[in-house]
Amino acid sequence: MGQLELSNVWCTPLQGVSLRASAGCLVIVCESEPPGAMLINLLAGLKRPTRGAIRVDGQSPHQAPALRSHLGTLLANEEPLAGVRLDEALRRVLAPELATDVAISAVLATADLLENRSEPPTLLSYEQRRKLALSIALATPSAKLLALFEPLMFSEPAFREQVLASLVELAESTPVVCVTASTRDATALGGTLYFLSSLGVLRGPVPVDEVREPQAKAGFLVECDDPARLAQALSTQPAVSDVRWLEEHTLGIVEALGPDIFAVSQAIASAVLDTGSNVRAVRSARKLRDTEQPGAPRP
Repeated sequence: MGQLELSNVWCTPLQGVSLRASAGCLVIVCESEPPGAMLINLLAGLKRPTRGAIRVDGQSPHQAPALRSHLGTLLANEEPLAGVRLDEALRRVLAPELATDVAISAVLATADLLENRSEPPTLLSYEQRRKLALSIALATPSAKLLALFEPLMFSEPAFREQVLASLVELAESTPVVCVTASTRDATALGGTLYFLSSLGVLRGPVPVDEVREPQAKAGFLVECDDPARLAQALSTQPAVSDVRWLEEHTLGIVEALGPDIFAVSQAIASAVLDTGSNVRAVRSARKLRDTEQPGAPRP
């Protein structure tokens, strides 16, 4: 059973984060992406705190390579795997005990990517890359910790339910830290709830009602090659309350906002499929300021 402890951790934009857990699910509702993304990077050992300490079973993730093979992580931005074939790319990144044909097939099956095993990893969509990264995390051998950014941010209900069932089982013996901007997902995940402000201050445990903001508008920035067409399709989606887009040279960005971030993600997935848009990246959008007018072009 893993033991997680954060002691007065500072690393921009996080400010003095302290947390202690053994088995169980810790759900951190983040007000904006940067603090939540940084927290996951620290837990994954990709960043080192500028002050304070992080310990998993008494070891620092940043300083213990052997420990990192027992950390299952889903980052805010997952890059495509390098390689000519997806299965061979997986073989290089998986732990040795998972680098077998049977284990690779199981990971691909969880991510619904068995038919893509012979394709280049660069052909995977944004959601497929995140599905694969999450499937790898869930298969972590002898996991000491799972640190997951938006683990339920997927359009297929069946996959969400599959992930929930896996997390419930893993949380019986392992600390599972989930960072999300959706109170709907936080409620579905259960466990102990914390709130991480945009200033990087962690508060909790708190009841879910304290972090629910029914009128808050949050969503995503979508980089694509035809922003006007995608924005038009999103404007017809009931879950999207505000859409704005910017096109400059070859760069196209669509900002889609709404009161429920999960519903907005589903609307984006539907609009992308309907329009056949070529999406380069998706990232969390900041909240719409009260002084801004819906529909106004972004500067």
